[in-house]
Amino acid sequence: GPHPAAAVDPLPMRALQAQRTAGSRLPRARVSDGPPLPAVGRYASLAARAGPVHLTYRQAWRLIAQLRETASARGWALRAVAVTRDGVHTVVAVRNDPVPAVVIADLKGDGSRALSTARGGAPRRWWNEGGARTSLDDEAALSAAIRRVRDQPGALATWVDPHWPWR
Repeated sequence: GPHPAAAVDPLPMRALQAQRTAGSRLPRARVSDGPPLPAVGRYASLAARAGPVHLTYRQAWRLIAQLRETASARGWALRAVAVTRDGVHTVVAVRNDPVPAVVIADLKGDGSRALSTARGGAPRRWWNEGGARTSLDDEAALSAAIRRVRDQPGALATWVDPHWPWR
């Protein structure tokens, strides 16, 4: 018979999230990010000192493994991940309607620790602040987002939940 997830994703909040690596692109300054000019100046200053982060193939797979572990430990359903040289794109379903910024912070924090540990524990600023997120309100939007992540141009590595009948 059909997979139990085929009818409806059991986790109500679904989101497509994108996060750029540090120094890869300055984030757009928004009112919620604070004063536009100081925020942009601060990001530019940090990026100039550390240089841009460009992920490698090995780091991409390490990051995917960590994001899967993080999602599983928190009871989230990671539906898809694509890691590019300068960012990560995820589709994640989360219950209990948490603050989206908390989900991003958890994924970034655990991903940062995994990447730093893999390079000998040396801390590094891996990500730009914030992150883009889009709510996926129905199964059509969820399936489209999974396909978008799966087909991400320039991806070093991708992973799609093999149990989700998104095709």
